[in-house]
Amino acid sequence: GAGGGGGGACNYCHTEFGALAGLEPKMRDNLELTIRAARLTGRPSLETDALKDYIFTETRACLEAAESLAVINLPAEKAIREAVLQGVGRLTCRAAGLV
Repeated sequence: GAGGGGGGACNYCHTEFGALAGLEPKMRDNLELTIRAARLTGRPSLETDALKDYIFTETRACLEAAESLAVINLPAEKAIREAVLQGVGRLTCRAAGLV
């Protein structure tokens, strides 16, 4: 579709609700994790090659831990730091720019 000046958020909607169904499972999984990371941090710029290059089990664990901490009203960045302090995917999360 034609893109306006909406920036990253619109791209996430189109990616999530449009293209996901047709993607290979690994690519779909990477995009899903990327979308979750961007939502959690409020940083759409997280959909970068840097994040995609470091999507592994550790990153999923870090996101899940951070999301669960965010549910109890910790700010996203603090939740991610707490998840990392708990030893969940520290190196991968750092490489992905999550900390």
